[in-house]
Amino acid sequence: MEYCVGIFSGILIGVVTGIIPGIHINTVVAIVLASGVGLSNIGVDYPMMLSFVCTIAITHTFFDVLPGLFIGIPGSDAFSLLPGHRLVKNGEGQLAVYMSALASLFGLILCIVIVLIVELITYSLNIKLIANIESFFTQFMFYILLGISFVLIFSDKDKLLSAIVFLLSGAFGIAVLSSPIIPGGTDASVNVLLPSLAGLFGVAGLIYALMTNDPVQTKLVHKPFKKDSLTTAIIPSIRGGIAGLIVGLLPGLGAANAATLLLLIEQQKKTNSNNRSTQSQKDKSYLMTTSALNTAEAFFAIVALYYIGKTRSGASIAVDQVMGGELTLTTVFLIGWIMLIAGVCAFGMLLLIGKPLADFMGVLHANALHCSVLLFLVVFVALLLGAGGLFILVVASFVGLVPLYFGVRRAQLMGFFLLPVILFFSGHQAALTNFLAINVKNLSSNTLLPSQSLIMYTVIAITCALLIYHLIKNLPRNMVNTSSVAVFGTLITFISIVWLFYTHPLTTNSKPTIHSQQKTNFIGRVTDVIDGDTIIVSTFAKRYKLRLAFIDAPEIAQIHGQESKNWLSDQILNQSVSWTTEGIGYYGRYLAIIKVDGNDINQQLVTQGHAWAYRNNTTYLTFENQAKQAKLGLWQYSNPLPPWVFRK
Repeated sequence: MEYCVGIFSGILIGVVTGIIPGIHINTVVAIVLASGVGLSNIGVDYPMMLSFVCTIAITHTFFDVLPGLFIGIPGSDAFSLLPGHRLVKNGEGQLAVYMSALASLFGLILCIVIVLIVELITYSLNIKLIANIESFFTQFMFYILLGISFVLIFSDKDKLLSAIVFLLSGAFGIAVLSSPIIPGGTDASVNVLLPSLAGLFGVAGLIYALMTNDPVQTKLVHKPFKKDSLTTAIIPSIRGGIAGLIVGLLPGLGAANAATLLLLIEQQKKTNSNNRSTQSQKDKSYLMTTSALNTAEAFFAIVALYYIGKTRSGASIAVDQVMGGELTLTTVFLIGWIMLIAGVCAFGMLLLIGKPLADFMGVLHANALHCSVLLFLVVFVALLLGAGGLFILVVASFVGLVPLYFGVRRAQLMGFFLLPVILFFSGHQAALTNFLAINVKNLSSNTLLPSQSLIMYTVIAITCALLIYHLIKNLPRNMVNTSSVAVFGTLITFISIVWLFYTHPLTTNSKPTIHSQQKTNFIGRVTDVIDGDTIIVSTFAKRYKLRLAFIDAPEIAQIHGQESKNWLSDQILNQSVSWTTEGIGYYGRYLAIIKVDGNDINQQLVTQGHAWAYRNNTTYLTFENQAKQAKLGLWQYSNPLPPWVFRK
């Protein structure tokens, strides 16, 4: 039931984020993660959160083609640069939507098939195929990413400006990702990626659309969907799916980079073969390739958590936090089923409501919509992240406007991720950060917002957006452009005022959470017992793997290992517990004291003879000696082997 609710809500929200320009799933994911306390209070658990995040990640990729095709279609001079817009202008908008959805579905199915093949090879040959491939390429990653960056830069029309945009966005990425402008940096639930990506790709695009788009709406004509589109979608879907696999596993690369590289390859192939495909066929091929690429990238960015243990997207970061950094093969198959269901549902919805949605979006007031989304992002970031978030949003917006204004590929903005990653693999990251005196560790991370505040901020931001939409929509047509400029000026004024009077981010008022070095008490539900001293707890709708502090239980393979696990399961499995952090262990697990109805479970494990005490904990050693004298539990055996010796 929890999975069904998560899938249903993820599909609904994914449709909304897909059809509204400037709104990305990272925004929604940030809200959901930050509201973990409030959600858990109404019964939301991590299975629902997992299915929601995975569903919205896939659904968004099916529907985000719509605003690019139908909202604020630019004047005729710009159509030569936009394949999707050419299809709309030629009356093939509905066909473009269907073919994009079909390619996304094919790309998703291809992803699942690839995972099944990989697991079959892994099982047959007893090798970790993806991990080995990633490990092999990691040693050359500096040269791979540097080479890709050079190709992207020097294949652009204006190579100097492309290099400037790449370096500018990269320098911005280094500054933002490595500086404590927002508490917690990239580790916080609502983190620096929200204003950075919203500014680079959201606000910048909206502002440019306000400055250049023709407010007069284009009357849309739809040509019927042809059945032969099924066969024509296969090759582009395979091409995009494989590219999505590569992008999902390689660090720093994004779908924009891969789409640009595919377009360059396609153009070169056409030139060498003297292919006489019509412009419409080329546009459809490119649209389907990029659609499959976006969906495949969303899938593999999450699956990468299992294969290489690294996050590759906002959604994968969310899954990593929800699952406590522990993904099993069973979970991967579950994610595959969830995403397949989401993809089939999204495809069906587009078949049913694709034309009405396209018609609706075609008559929307483009400038009013752009202004409303722009205001929403500014107000929301201001309320959530305060002065630091607004500062990042403004700078990111100006950086994002540079390629649009000078006609450079927006893919160069991925320097925001690529340059820091290249710097990391170069081996000189530490020297640069020391030279710049960058220190990200002087602020607490992962603060949580009160659910009431989060709801209030969201309502305020949406209300402002709706008001500005209706205000501009009802203005006389000859005042639309003037009003757009006025709104933009108002936003800048608002930012300046908030910057002067907003002295600190609201999130710093929250109590430090489990990432703080202070001891903090939490309430959770035990969902699994791994062994006699390791458990899984669901807290704040997230999954945490906890290592019981100050004790060491026998491993499962040891004498009394299974008995120790069984005793612990009887005491706490599916029970509500309180747990207090005592630090982080060698393997990155939280060390915790577990209590049920006030009873110290850690202590009882030692007292009942189911675990050893740490040698430096005199209190627990006293309990161990008492159990040893009474020959309880493991002490009924003569000279039981300590687990720290067994592990060696």
